[in-house]
Amino acid sequence: MTSLTSSKHFDNTKAARAPADSPQCCLCFKSIDPVIALLQNNLQPRIIRTLVANFPAWGPDQSICSDCALQVVQHADRERSRASLHYELGMPFPIYSRAEATILPTPTRTLADYRFTGRGITVAFLDSGFYAHPDLVSPTSRIKLYVDATGSRPKVLADFDNPPTGHSWHGTMTSSIALGNGYSSAGEYRGLAPDADLVAIKTGYRGRRISETDIMRALTWVVDNHRKHAIRIVNISLGGDRVSDGNPTPLDEMIEEAVAQGLVVVCASGNEGAAKIYPPASAPSAIVVGGLDDQNTLDRRMHGMYRSNWGVGVGGSLKPDLIAQAMWLAAPMVHQTDTFTYSEFLWDLFEANDQALRERIEIDYARARFTRDMVDQPVEVLRRAIRTRLNEDKFIRRGYQHVDGTSMSAPIVTGVVAQMLEANPKLTPAQVKQILVGTARHLAGVPTWQQGGGVVDAGGAVARALRFKHPDLRKTPASPNCFGQMAELTFVDPKPASVFVVGSFNDWRVTGDGAVNMASPKRGVWRAALNLDGVGDLHYYKFVLDGERWLHDPENPDRVEDACGGFFSVLSSNKT
Repeated sequence: MTSLTSSKHFDNTKAARAPADSPQCCLCFKSIDPVIALLQNNLQPRIIRTLVANFPAWGPDQSICSDCALQVVQHADRERSRASLHYELGMPFPIYSRAEATILPTPTRTLADYRFTGRGITVAFLDSGFYAHPDLVSPTSRIKLYVDATGSRPKVLADFDNPPTGHSWHGTMTSSIALGNGYSSAGEYRGLAPDADLVAIKTGYRGRRISETDIMRALTWVVDNHRKHAIRIVNISLGGDRVSDGNPTPLDEMIEEAVAQGLVVVCASGNEGAAKIYPPASAPSAIVVGGLDDQNTLDRRMHGMYRSNWGVGVGGSLKPDLIAQAMWLAAPMVHQTDTFTYSEFLWDLFEANDQALRERIEIDYARARFTRDMVDQPVEVLRRAIRTRLNEDKFIRRGYQHVDGTSMSAPIVTGVVAQMLEANPKLTPAQVKQILVGTARHLAGVPTWQQGGGVVDAGGAVARALRFKHPDLRKTPASPNCFGQMAELTFVDPKPASVFVVGSFNDWRVTGDGAVNMASPKRGVWRAALNLDGVGDLHYYKFVLDGERWLHDPENPDRVEDACGGFFSVLSSNKT
């Protein structure tokens, strides 16, 4: 493999002479637009490690241009293993580099648009139980209501079950995957709609399996009260009693009534990996979500199906409608439960120094969970045993487990819907479904009847939702619209006062010669026409908003990492 330092693009001998305080790339010595120099300075740890390894003279106070950043990303990508290293490194989830031993955050893996967080949208979750987790209530609570629908008549309660029970886990995880703000992980494991509000509806009947009648009771409460509490979306990660035979059940009919009243209903398809669809996922108007196994990577070549259900619902409707990530999802744990206490104990042992580990392994709690033979093993053997325990219970960091199932896929789509409705509150449930399916990406090698429209594209769905505000844009080509050496770019956002296009075709300039200032003939619709004749066929670009933020093209699904935790959009000018 050609090393990064041997590339003709770089002159490593000159790097030490690059002035640290100038807007000049310390690798290729090209001048950098001052705006871009600021935006390109928040480099990811793996990119910093690559720079340090290949350019000993590089320091964190030195600037790097976007072209060089892209090359460093590509070099780092080449060093990733194609096979997961998790067995070798003793980790409980797929990883491909020793420097990236983490689970990807859900907004990253769904290509979400950071501008939208579900603000102003209320979502009802029907589930077995909930807990007032910090990811939902800190620094301020976003739980509007807690409804107990386990009895014959649903009741609005003042507080949650106390103390938390095993029934609290599922609803806490589903709602946090959609709406959690990652408070307990310093924001790392937030959901797609961390500013949305929650109506938590405890569904079921005490001491028995949740039935269609139980779901019906809880959903009826939502239909009767959604206007009072401004509920726009309902998430149902629960399955009914019997496989659908194509005829509507009372639950199917209640789903149709909910949608007719303006509610977007999102359901899980099930986890049997079989041609079986249960109510409420059998309702034609429900948005039914199957599962994707993305192997904890953005590399689409490694993506495949999860063992989710598919089949025919009421009236011949094909389900699922689309798929979303169903494995390796970070979710918060319920505090004060035995499992949470055990996880904290294991992390205390794992992070302790050798002396503290020896002391803690002798306490009664430890003796009840480790055999005498294990306690007497050398420290390095004991640490491996603790790591094995952490992995077996899917503990990925303090307070979080990785989880799987279409129960968790549905909340991802629910979070996307909250973003869409924030972007365009006037969308109808039918339009939301149309946009989600229409912007989904087909998963290669998988029959359509198993994946529906394909993999949810959070950013693409929000971009299309914004277009629906402008009737003249609904049927116009998505950005970038390329013909020959010309390309038309469209960006919809009413908030910025200025939008520039920067890319490899104009040396990433916001100022001076080559700068492309997008025009806004209608409020919030920004356009630019590029003549790419003579500057090559393949380009990378971003939009710069108000000279302070930059963003990939939300309408363009072709993108690569930008070294700073975001993406560059890819434009091929020979594509027609």
